[in-house]
Amino acid sequence: AFYEVNLTGLNLTENTTVKLACNTAMDGLIVDYIEATYPQSFAAVADTLTFSHDSGYRYVIDDFSTAALRVFDITDPVDVAQVTDIQISGAGTFSLEFEPPTSGATDTFVVIGADDYKIPDAVVEDSPSDLADTANSVDYILITHQDLGWDGGGAQQGWLTDLVNLREDSGLTVKVVNVTDIYDEFSYGIPTPVAIRDFLSYAYENWRTPAPQYVLLVGDSTYDFKDNYNRGTVNHVPAYTVFTDYMGETVTDEYFVTISGADALVDMYIGRLPANSAADAAAMAAKIIAYETGLNSSSWEKNIVLVADDQTEAYEAVFEAINEDAAALLPAKMVPLKGYLGDYLLA
Repeated sequence: AFYEVNLTGLNLTENTTVKLACNTAMDGLIVDYIEATYPQSFAAVADTLTFSHDSGYRYVIDDFSTAALRVFDITDPVDVAQVTDIQISGAGTFSLEFEPPTSGATDTFVVIGADDYKIPDAVVEDSPSDLADTANSVDYILITHQDLGWDGGGAQQGWLTDLVNLREDSGLTVKVVNVTDIYDEFSYGIPTPVAIRDFLSYAYENWRTPAPQYVLLVGDSTYDFKDNYNRGTVNHVPAYTVFTDYMGETVTDEYFVTISGADALVDMYIGRLPANSAADAAAMAAKIIAYETGLNSSSWEKNIVLVADDQTEAYEAVFEAINEDAAALLPAKMVPLKGYLGDYLLA
């Protein structure tokens, strides 16, 4: 739930503390964010001021430490224009005056000093991907992160090549996708799990038929995106969290492939290798390859372990039922080994 608290008549400073307390022992309160709305002084702060106002006025702004000022009309973010008819006066502390043409609407301006432009952390060359190309036609989509799937020179890691070869040798067509390309094409470069779902939905609906059947995510994720618990987990391929009636918020990758129709059934098979490094991914891929290429070479490799919790709530009867359904689908050569807690007497 969201709560709004109005604080009026207060002289707020940088040392102001806002306290939110629960009145019962059982309740908990976690702050998502605090939003403060207040009238801003019409003066520059650190040689910068952004403001909006109805057109038809002349503006006078004080408290600049430099005469090297520029004014931009940012009313339309995709059509920014510099305001050139400005007057600057003063010595030591400077004032700026300008009167833009009347537009008949509310205009937004930013005034900024020459030394206060934002500098990007990095400028990286991007090679456009072909993810939106409707000519794509694959059975198997493998999504991973740059740090896991490619070395510093851009060459594909050995584990990735080996895993792709394994799937192609079984008759599947495979497409390897860098998760950064998904962000670039489907979320304006912003890392978000929603972009992965949008991409898979697009591929399912628009790529050549038959639609992709399998998705593999290679890369660990965390619900703690901001690393509040200081565990250092890197969000290589972000997961999505959903709210469930009996478990609260939980992570699910099925969200990415439940994309067609109003039903809750997945439209592609999905799995994840939660690797935190290229070495992790290589170890996992090696185990998969060793198992699949040497299947049934030893008797233990025919064993399938099925484990289920006991029933303490009515809905938990489904635990054993799911395993029994799975056991019925196993090939005759496989041996199900069942470990159901309900079969044991607990003191």
